[in-house]
Amino acid sequence: KRDFRKAVTSLDIRKGEYEDQVDQAKKEYATFAGNVTIVECGFDTTIQDIEDCVNAYIKDNKVIPIVFIDYLQIINSPEGSNKSAKDVVDSNVRRLKKLQSDNKLVMIVISSVNRQNYTSQFDFESIKESGGIEYTADVVWGLQLKVLSEDSIFDKSNKENEKREKINDAKAATPRKIELVCLKNRFGISSYKCSFSYYSRFDNFKPEIDS
Repeated sequence: KRDFRKAVTSLDIRKGEYEDQVDQAKKEYATFAGNVTIVECGFDTTIQDIEDCVNAYIKDNKVIPIVFIDYLQIINSPEGSNKSAKDVVDSNVRRLKKLQSDNKLVMIVISSVNRQNYTSQFDFESIKESGGIEYTADVVWGLQLKVLSEDSIFDKSNKENEKREKINDAKAATPRKIELVCLKNRFGISSYKCSFSYYSRFDNFKPEIDS
């Protein structure tokens, strides 16, 4: 088990300033790196590009991958399309669902959230241009600061300045207290929460396990 106290910060790694433990981690990652494919996509990437990429991967490698899409709202609309942003997202969600269903994929799609919901607990209204997500996704998870569910001030309809101060304090804390919230689970229990301590210097989420 790694000693968390000796962890190297993500900034140091990006700057190339790291010690032997990172080289060791790279060697360990190399043992399974061949199973990971990262496809860099530009701002002009469309849903058709994603479909073509996934289908070509399956054909060439004869395996069914786990697919991560980062992120939904940045997928570009087809050239010449006059659809609204919401209509584009809804269309992309439906096509991603078809791609997932046709190929029996495990697919995780990251979505942005509305700024209007930054001071309230995660809900379906929080998902930016959320139209089809609520009805199409099998599971819907969201990440939020734990203070949103712990402090009663966020149950009130006013006191916006106090809420922002609480949020800023929570974001400045080390570690940040984070909750993963499940809004929907088509095939199991929903409406649950999981707590994490997030160490931003290391891009690391540490589960908080109840004893």
